[in-house]
Amino acid sequence: MKKWALSAIVYLLVVVGVYYAYIGLAESPEGGTEHSNIEQHEE
Repeated sequence: MKKWALSAIVYLLVVVGVYYAYIGLAESPEGGTEHSNIEQHEE
């Protein structure tokens, strides 16, 4: 039982880590312009 729980936690941490790494890469200059364009359209 503990083995699968530990595996699930490790898997979750890996997924979250990859997600934040992707967000960090997406917020390069290109990603920043996309966010500013969206904000301009909302205003």
